[in-house]
Amino acid sequence: MEHFITGKCLNEKLDAQETVRIVEKEGHRCVALAGDIQQKAHCQQIVERARSEFDKLDILVNN
Repeated sequence: MEHFITGKCLNEKLDAQETVRIVEKEGHRCVALAGDIQQKAHCQQIVERARSEFDKLDILVNN
């Protein structure tokens, strides 16, 4: 299972790093990206990166 997480401030960056550590500890792959998910261009970059890293994107939750 592969995962992407994204955030735009320092606290979110630290949370993202911890999430990556936990996910990878469980044997899964995780990629963290910094950015603002309110920006369409950033969301498009997430999709492009997911396709590049994982060859596909099954689900994207913008929350």
